[in-house]
Amino acid sequence: MSKQPKTLKKEDGEKTRKLIMETARALFMEYGYRAVSTRKIAQVCKITQPALYHHFSNKQAIYLEMLRVDLEQMKLSLSSIINNKKDLQECLQHIIYYLLKTYPYNLNQLFHDIKHEIADENQKVLRQWWEEACLAPISALLQTASEEGSVHVPANTSVKQYAYLLMSLVSQSEMEKLGSEAEVKEKAQFLSEFIMFGISTTFRDKKKA
Repeated sequence: MSKQPKTLKKEDGEKTRKLIMETARALFMEYGYRAVSTRKIAQVCKITQPALYHHFSNKQAIYLEMLRVDLEQMKLSLSSIINNKKDLQECLQHIIYYLLKTYPYNLNQLFHDIKHEIADENQKVLRQWWEEACLAPISALLQTASEEGSVHVPANTSVKQYAYLLMSLVSQSEMEKLGSEAEVKEKAQFLSEFIMFGISTTFRDKKKA
């Protein structure tokens, strides 16, 4: 009987920690890092600031842990998609669909906040997490496809540039606030075709359809 209250307390603590990160993510993306205070996060969570500080020492700690958790999940999900899809276009389409459905960030806002608001040593950590979670698996996929002849990557262009392009397109699409499942699937198909075949082929095929 004596262990039950401790178990409940631990579960409540985990729920509160998750709530803080989810609330902070929404506020950071809507207002930007600088405009959001720990007081505001606590108010929206309906907890006290001391309760928030029990889980996180400051606002930057919330931001770092929020991104660490999100990027770790992204890394696992993208690896799973890549390992289970043999066709390149299908794989790209599923990657983009996943990102459109689950990726909560506007890249312009995210990178601006990291550059101007986050301590230099933490910026390096975040860049490493970002590389490992997103750019590395997509770049590796495109590199393999290039070596197999599935796609052509110009000699003066790196596959990493295409990975950045993909993420930028996904970020811009996120701002469109795609509503229905059909819209998300159509956008994922269009962007996968654009990445693979380029603007001329993509639009030519659209006109034929």
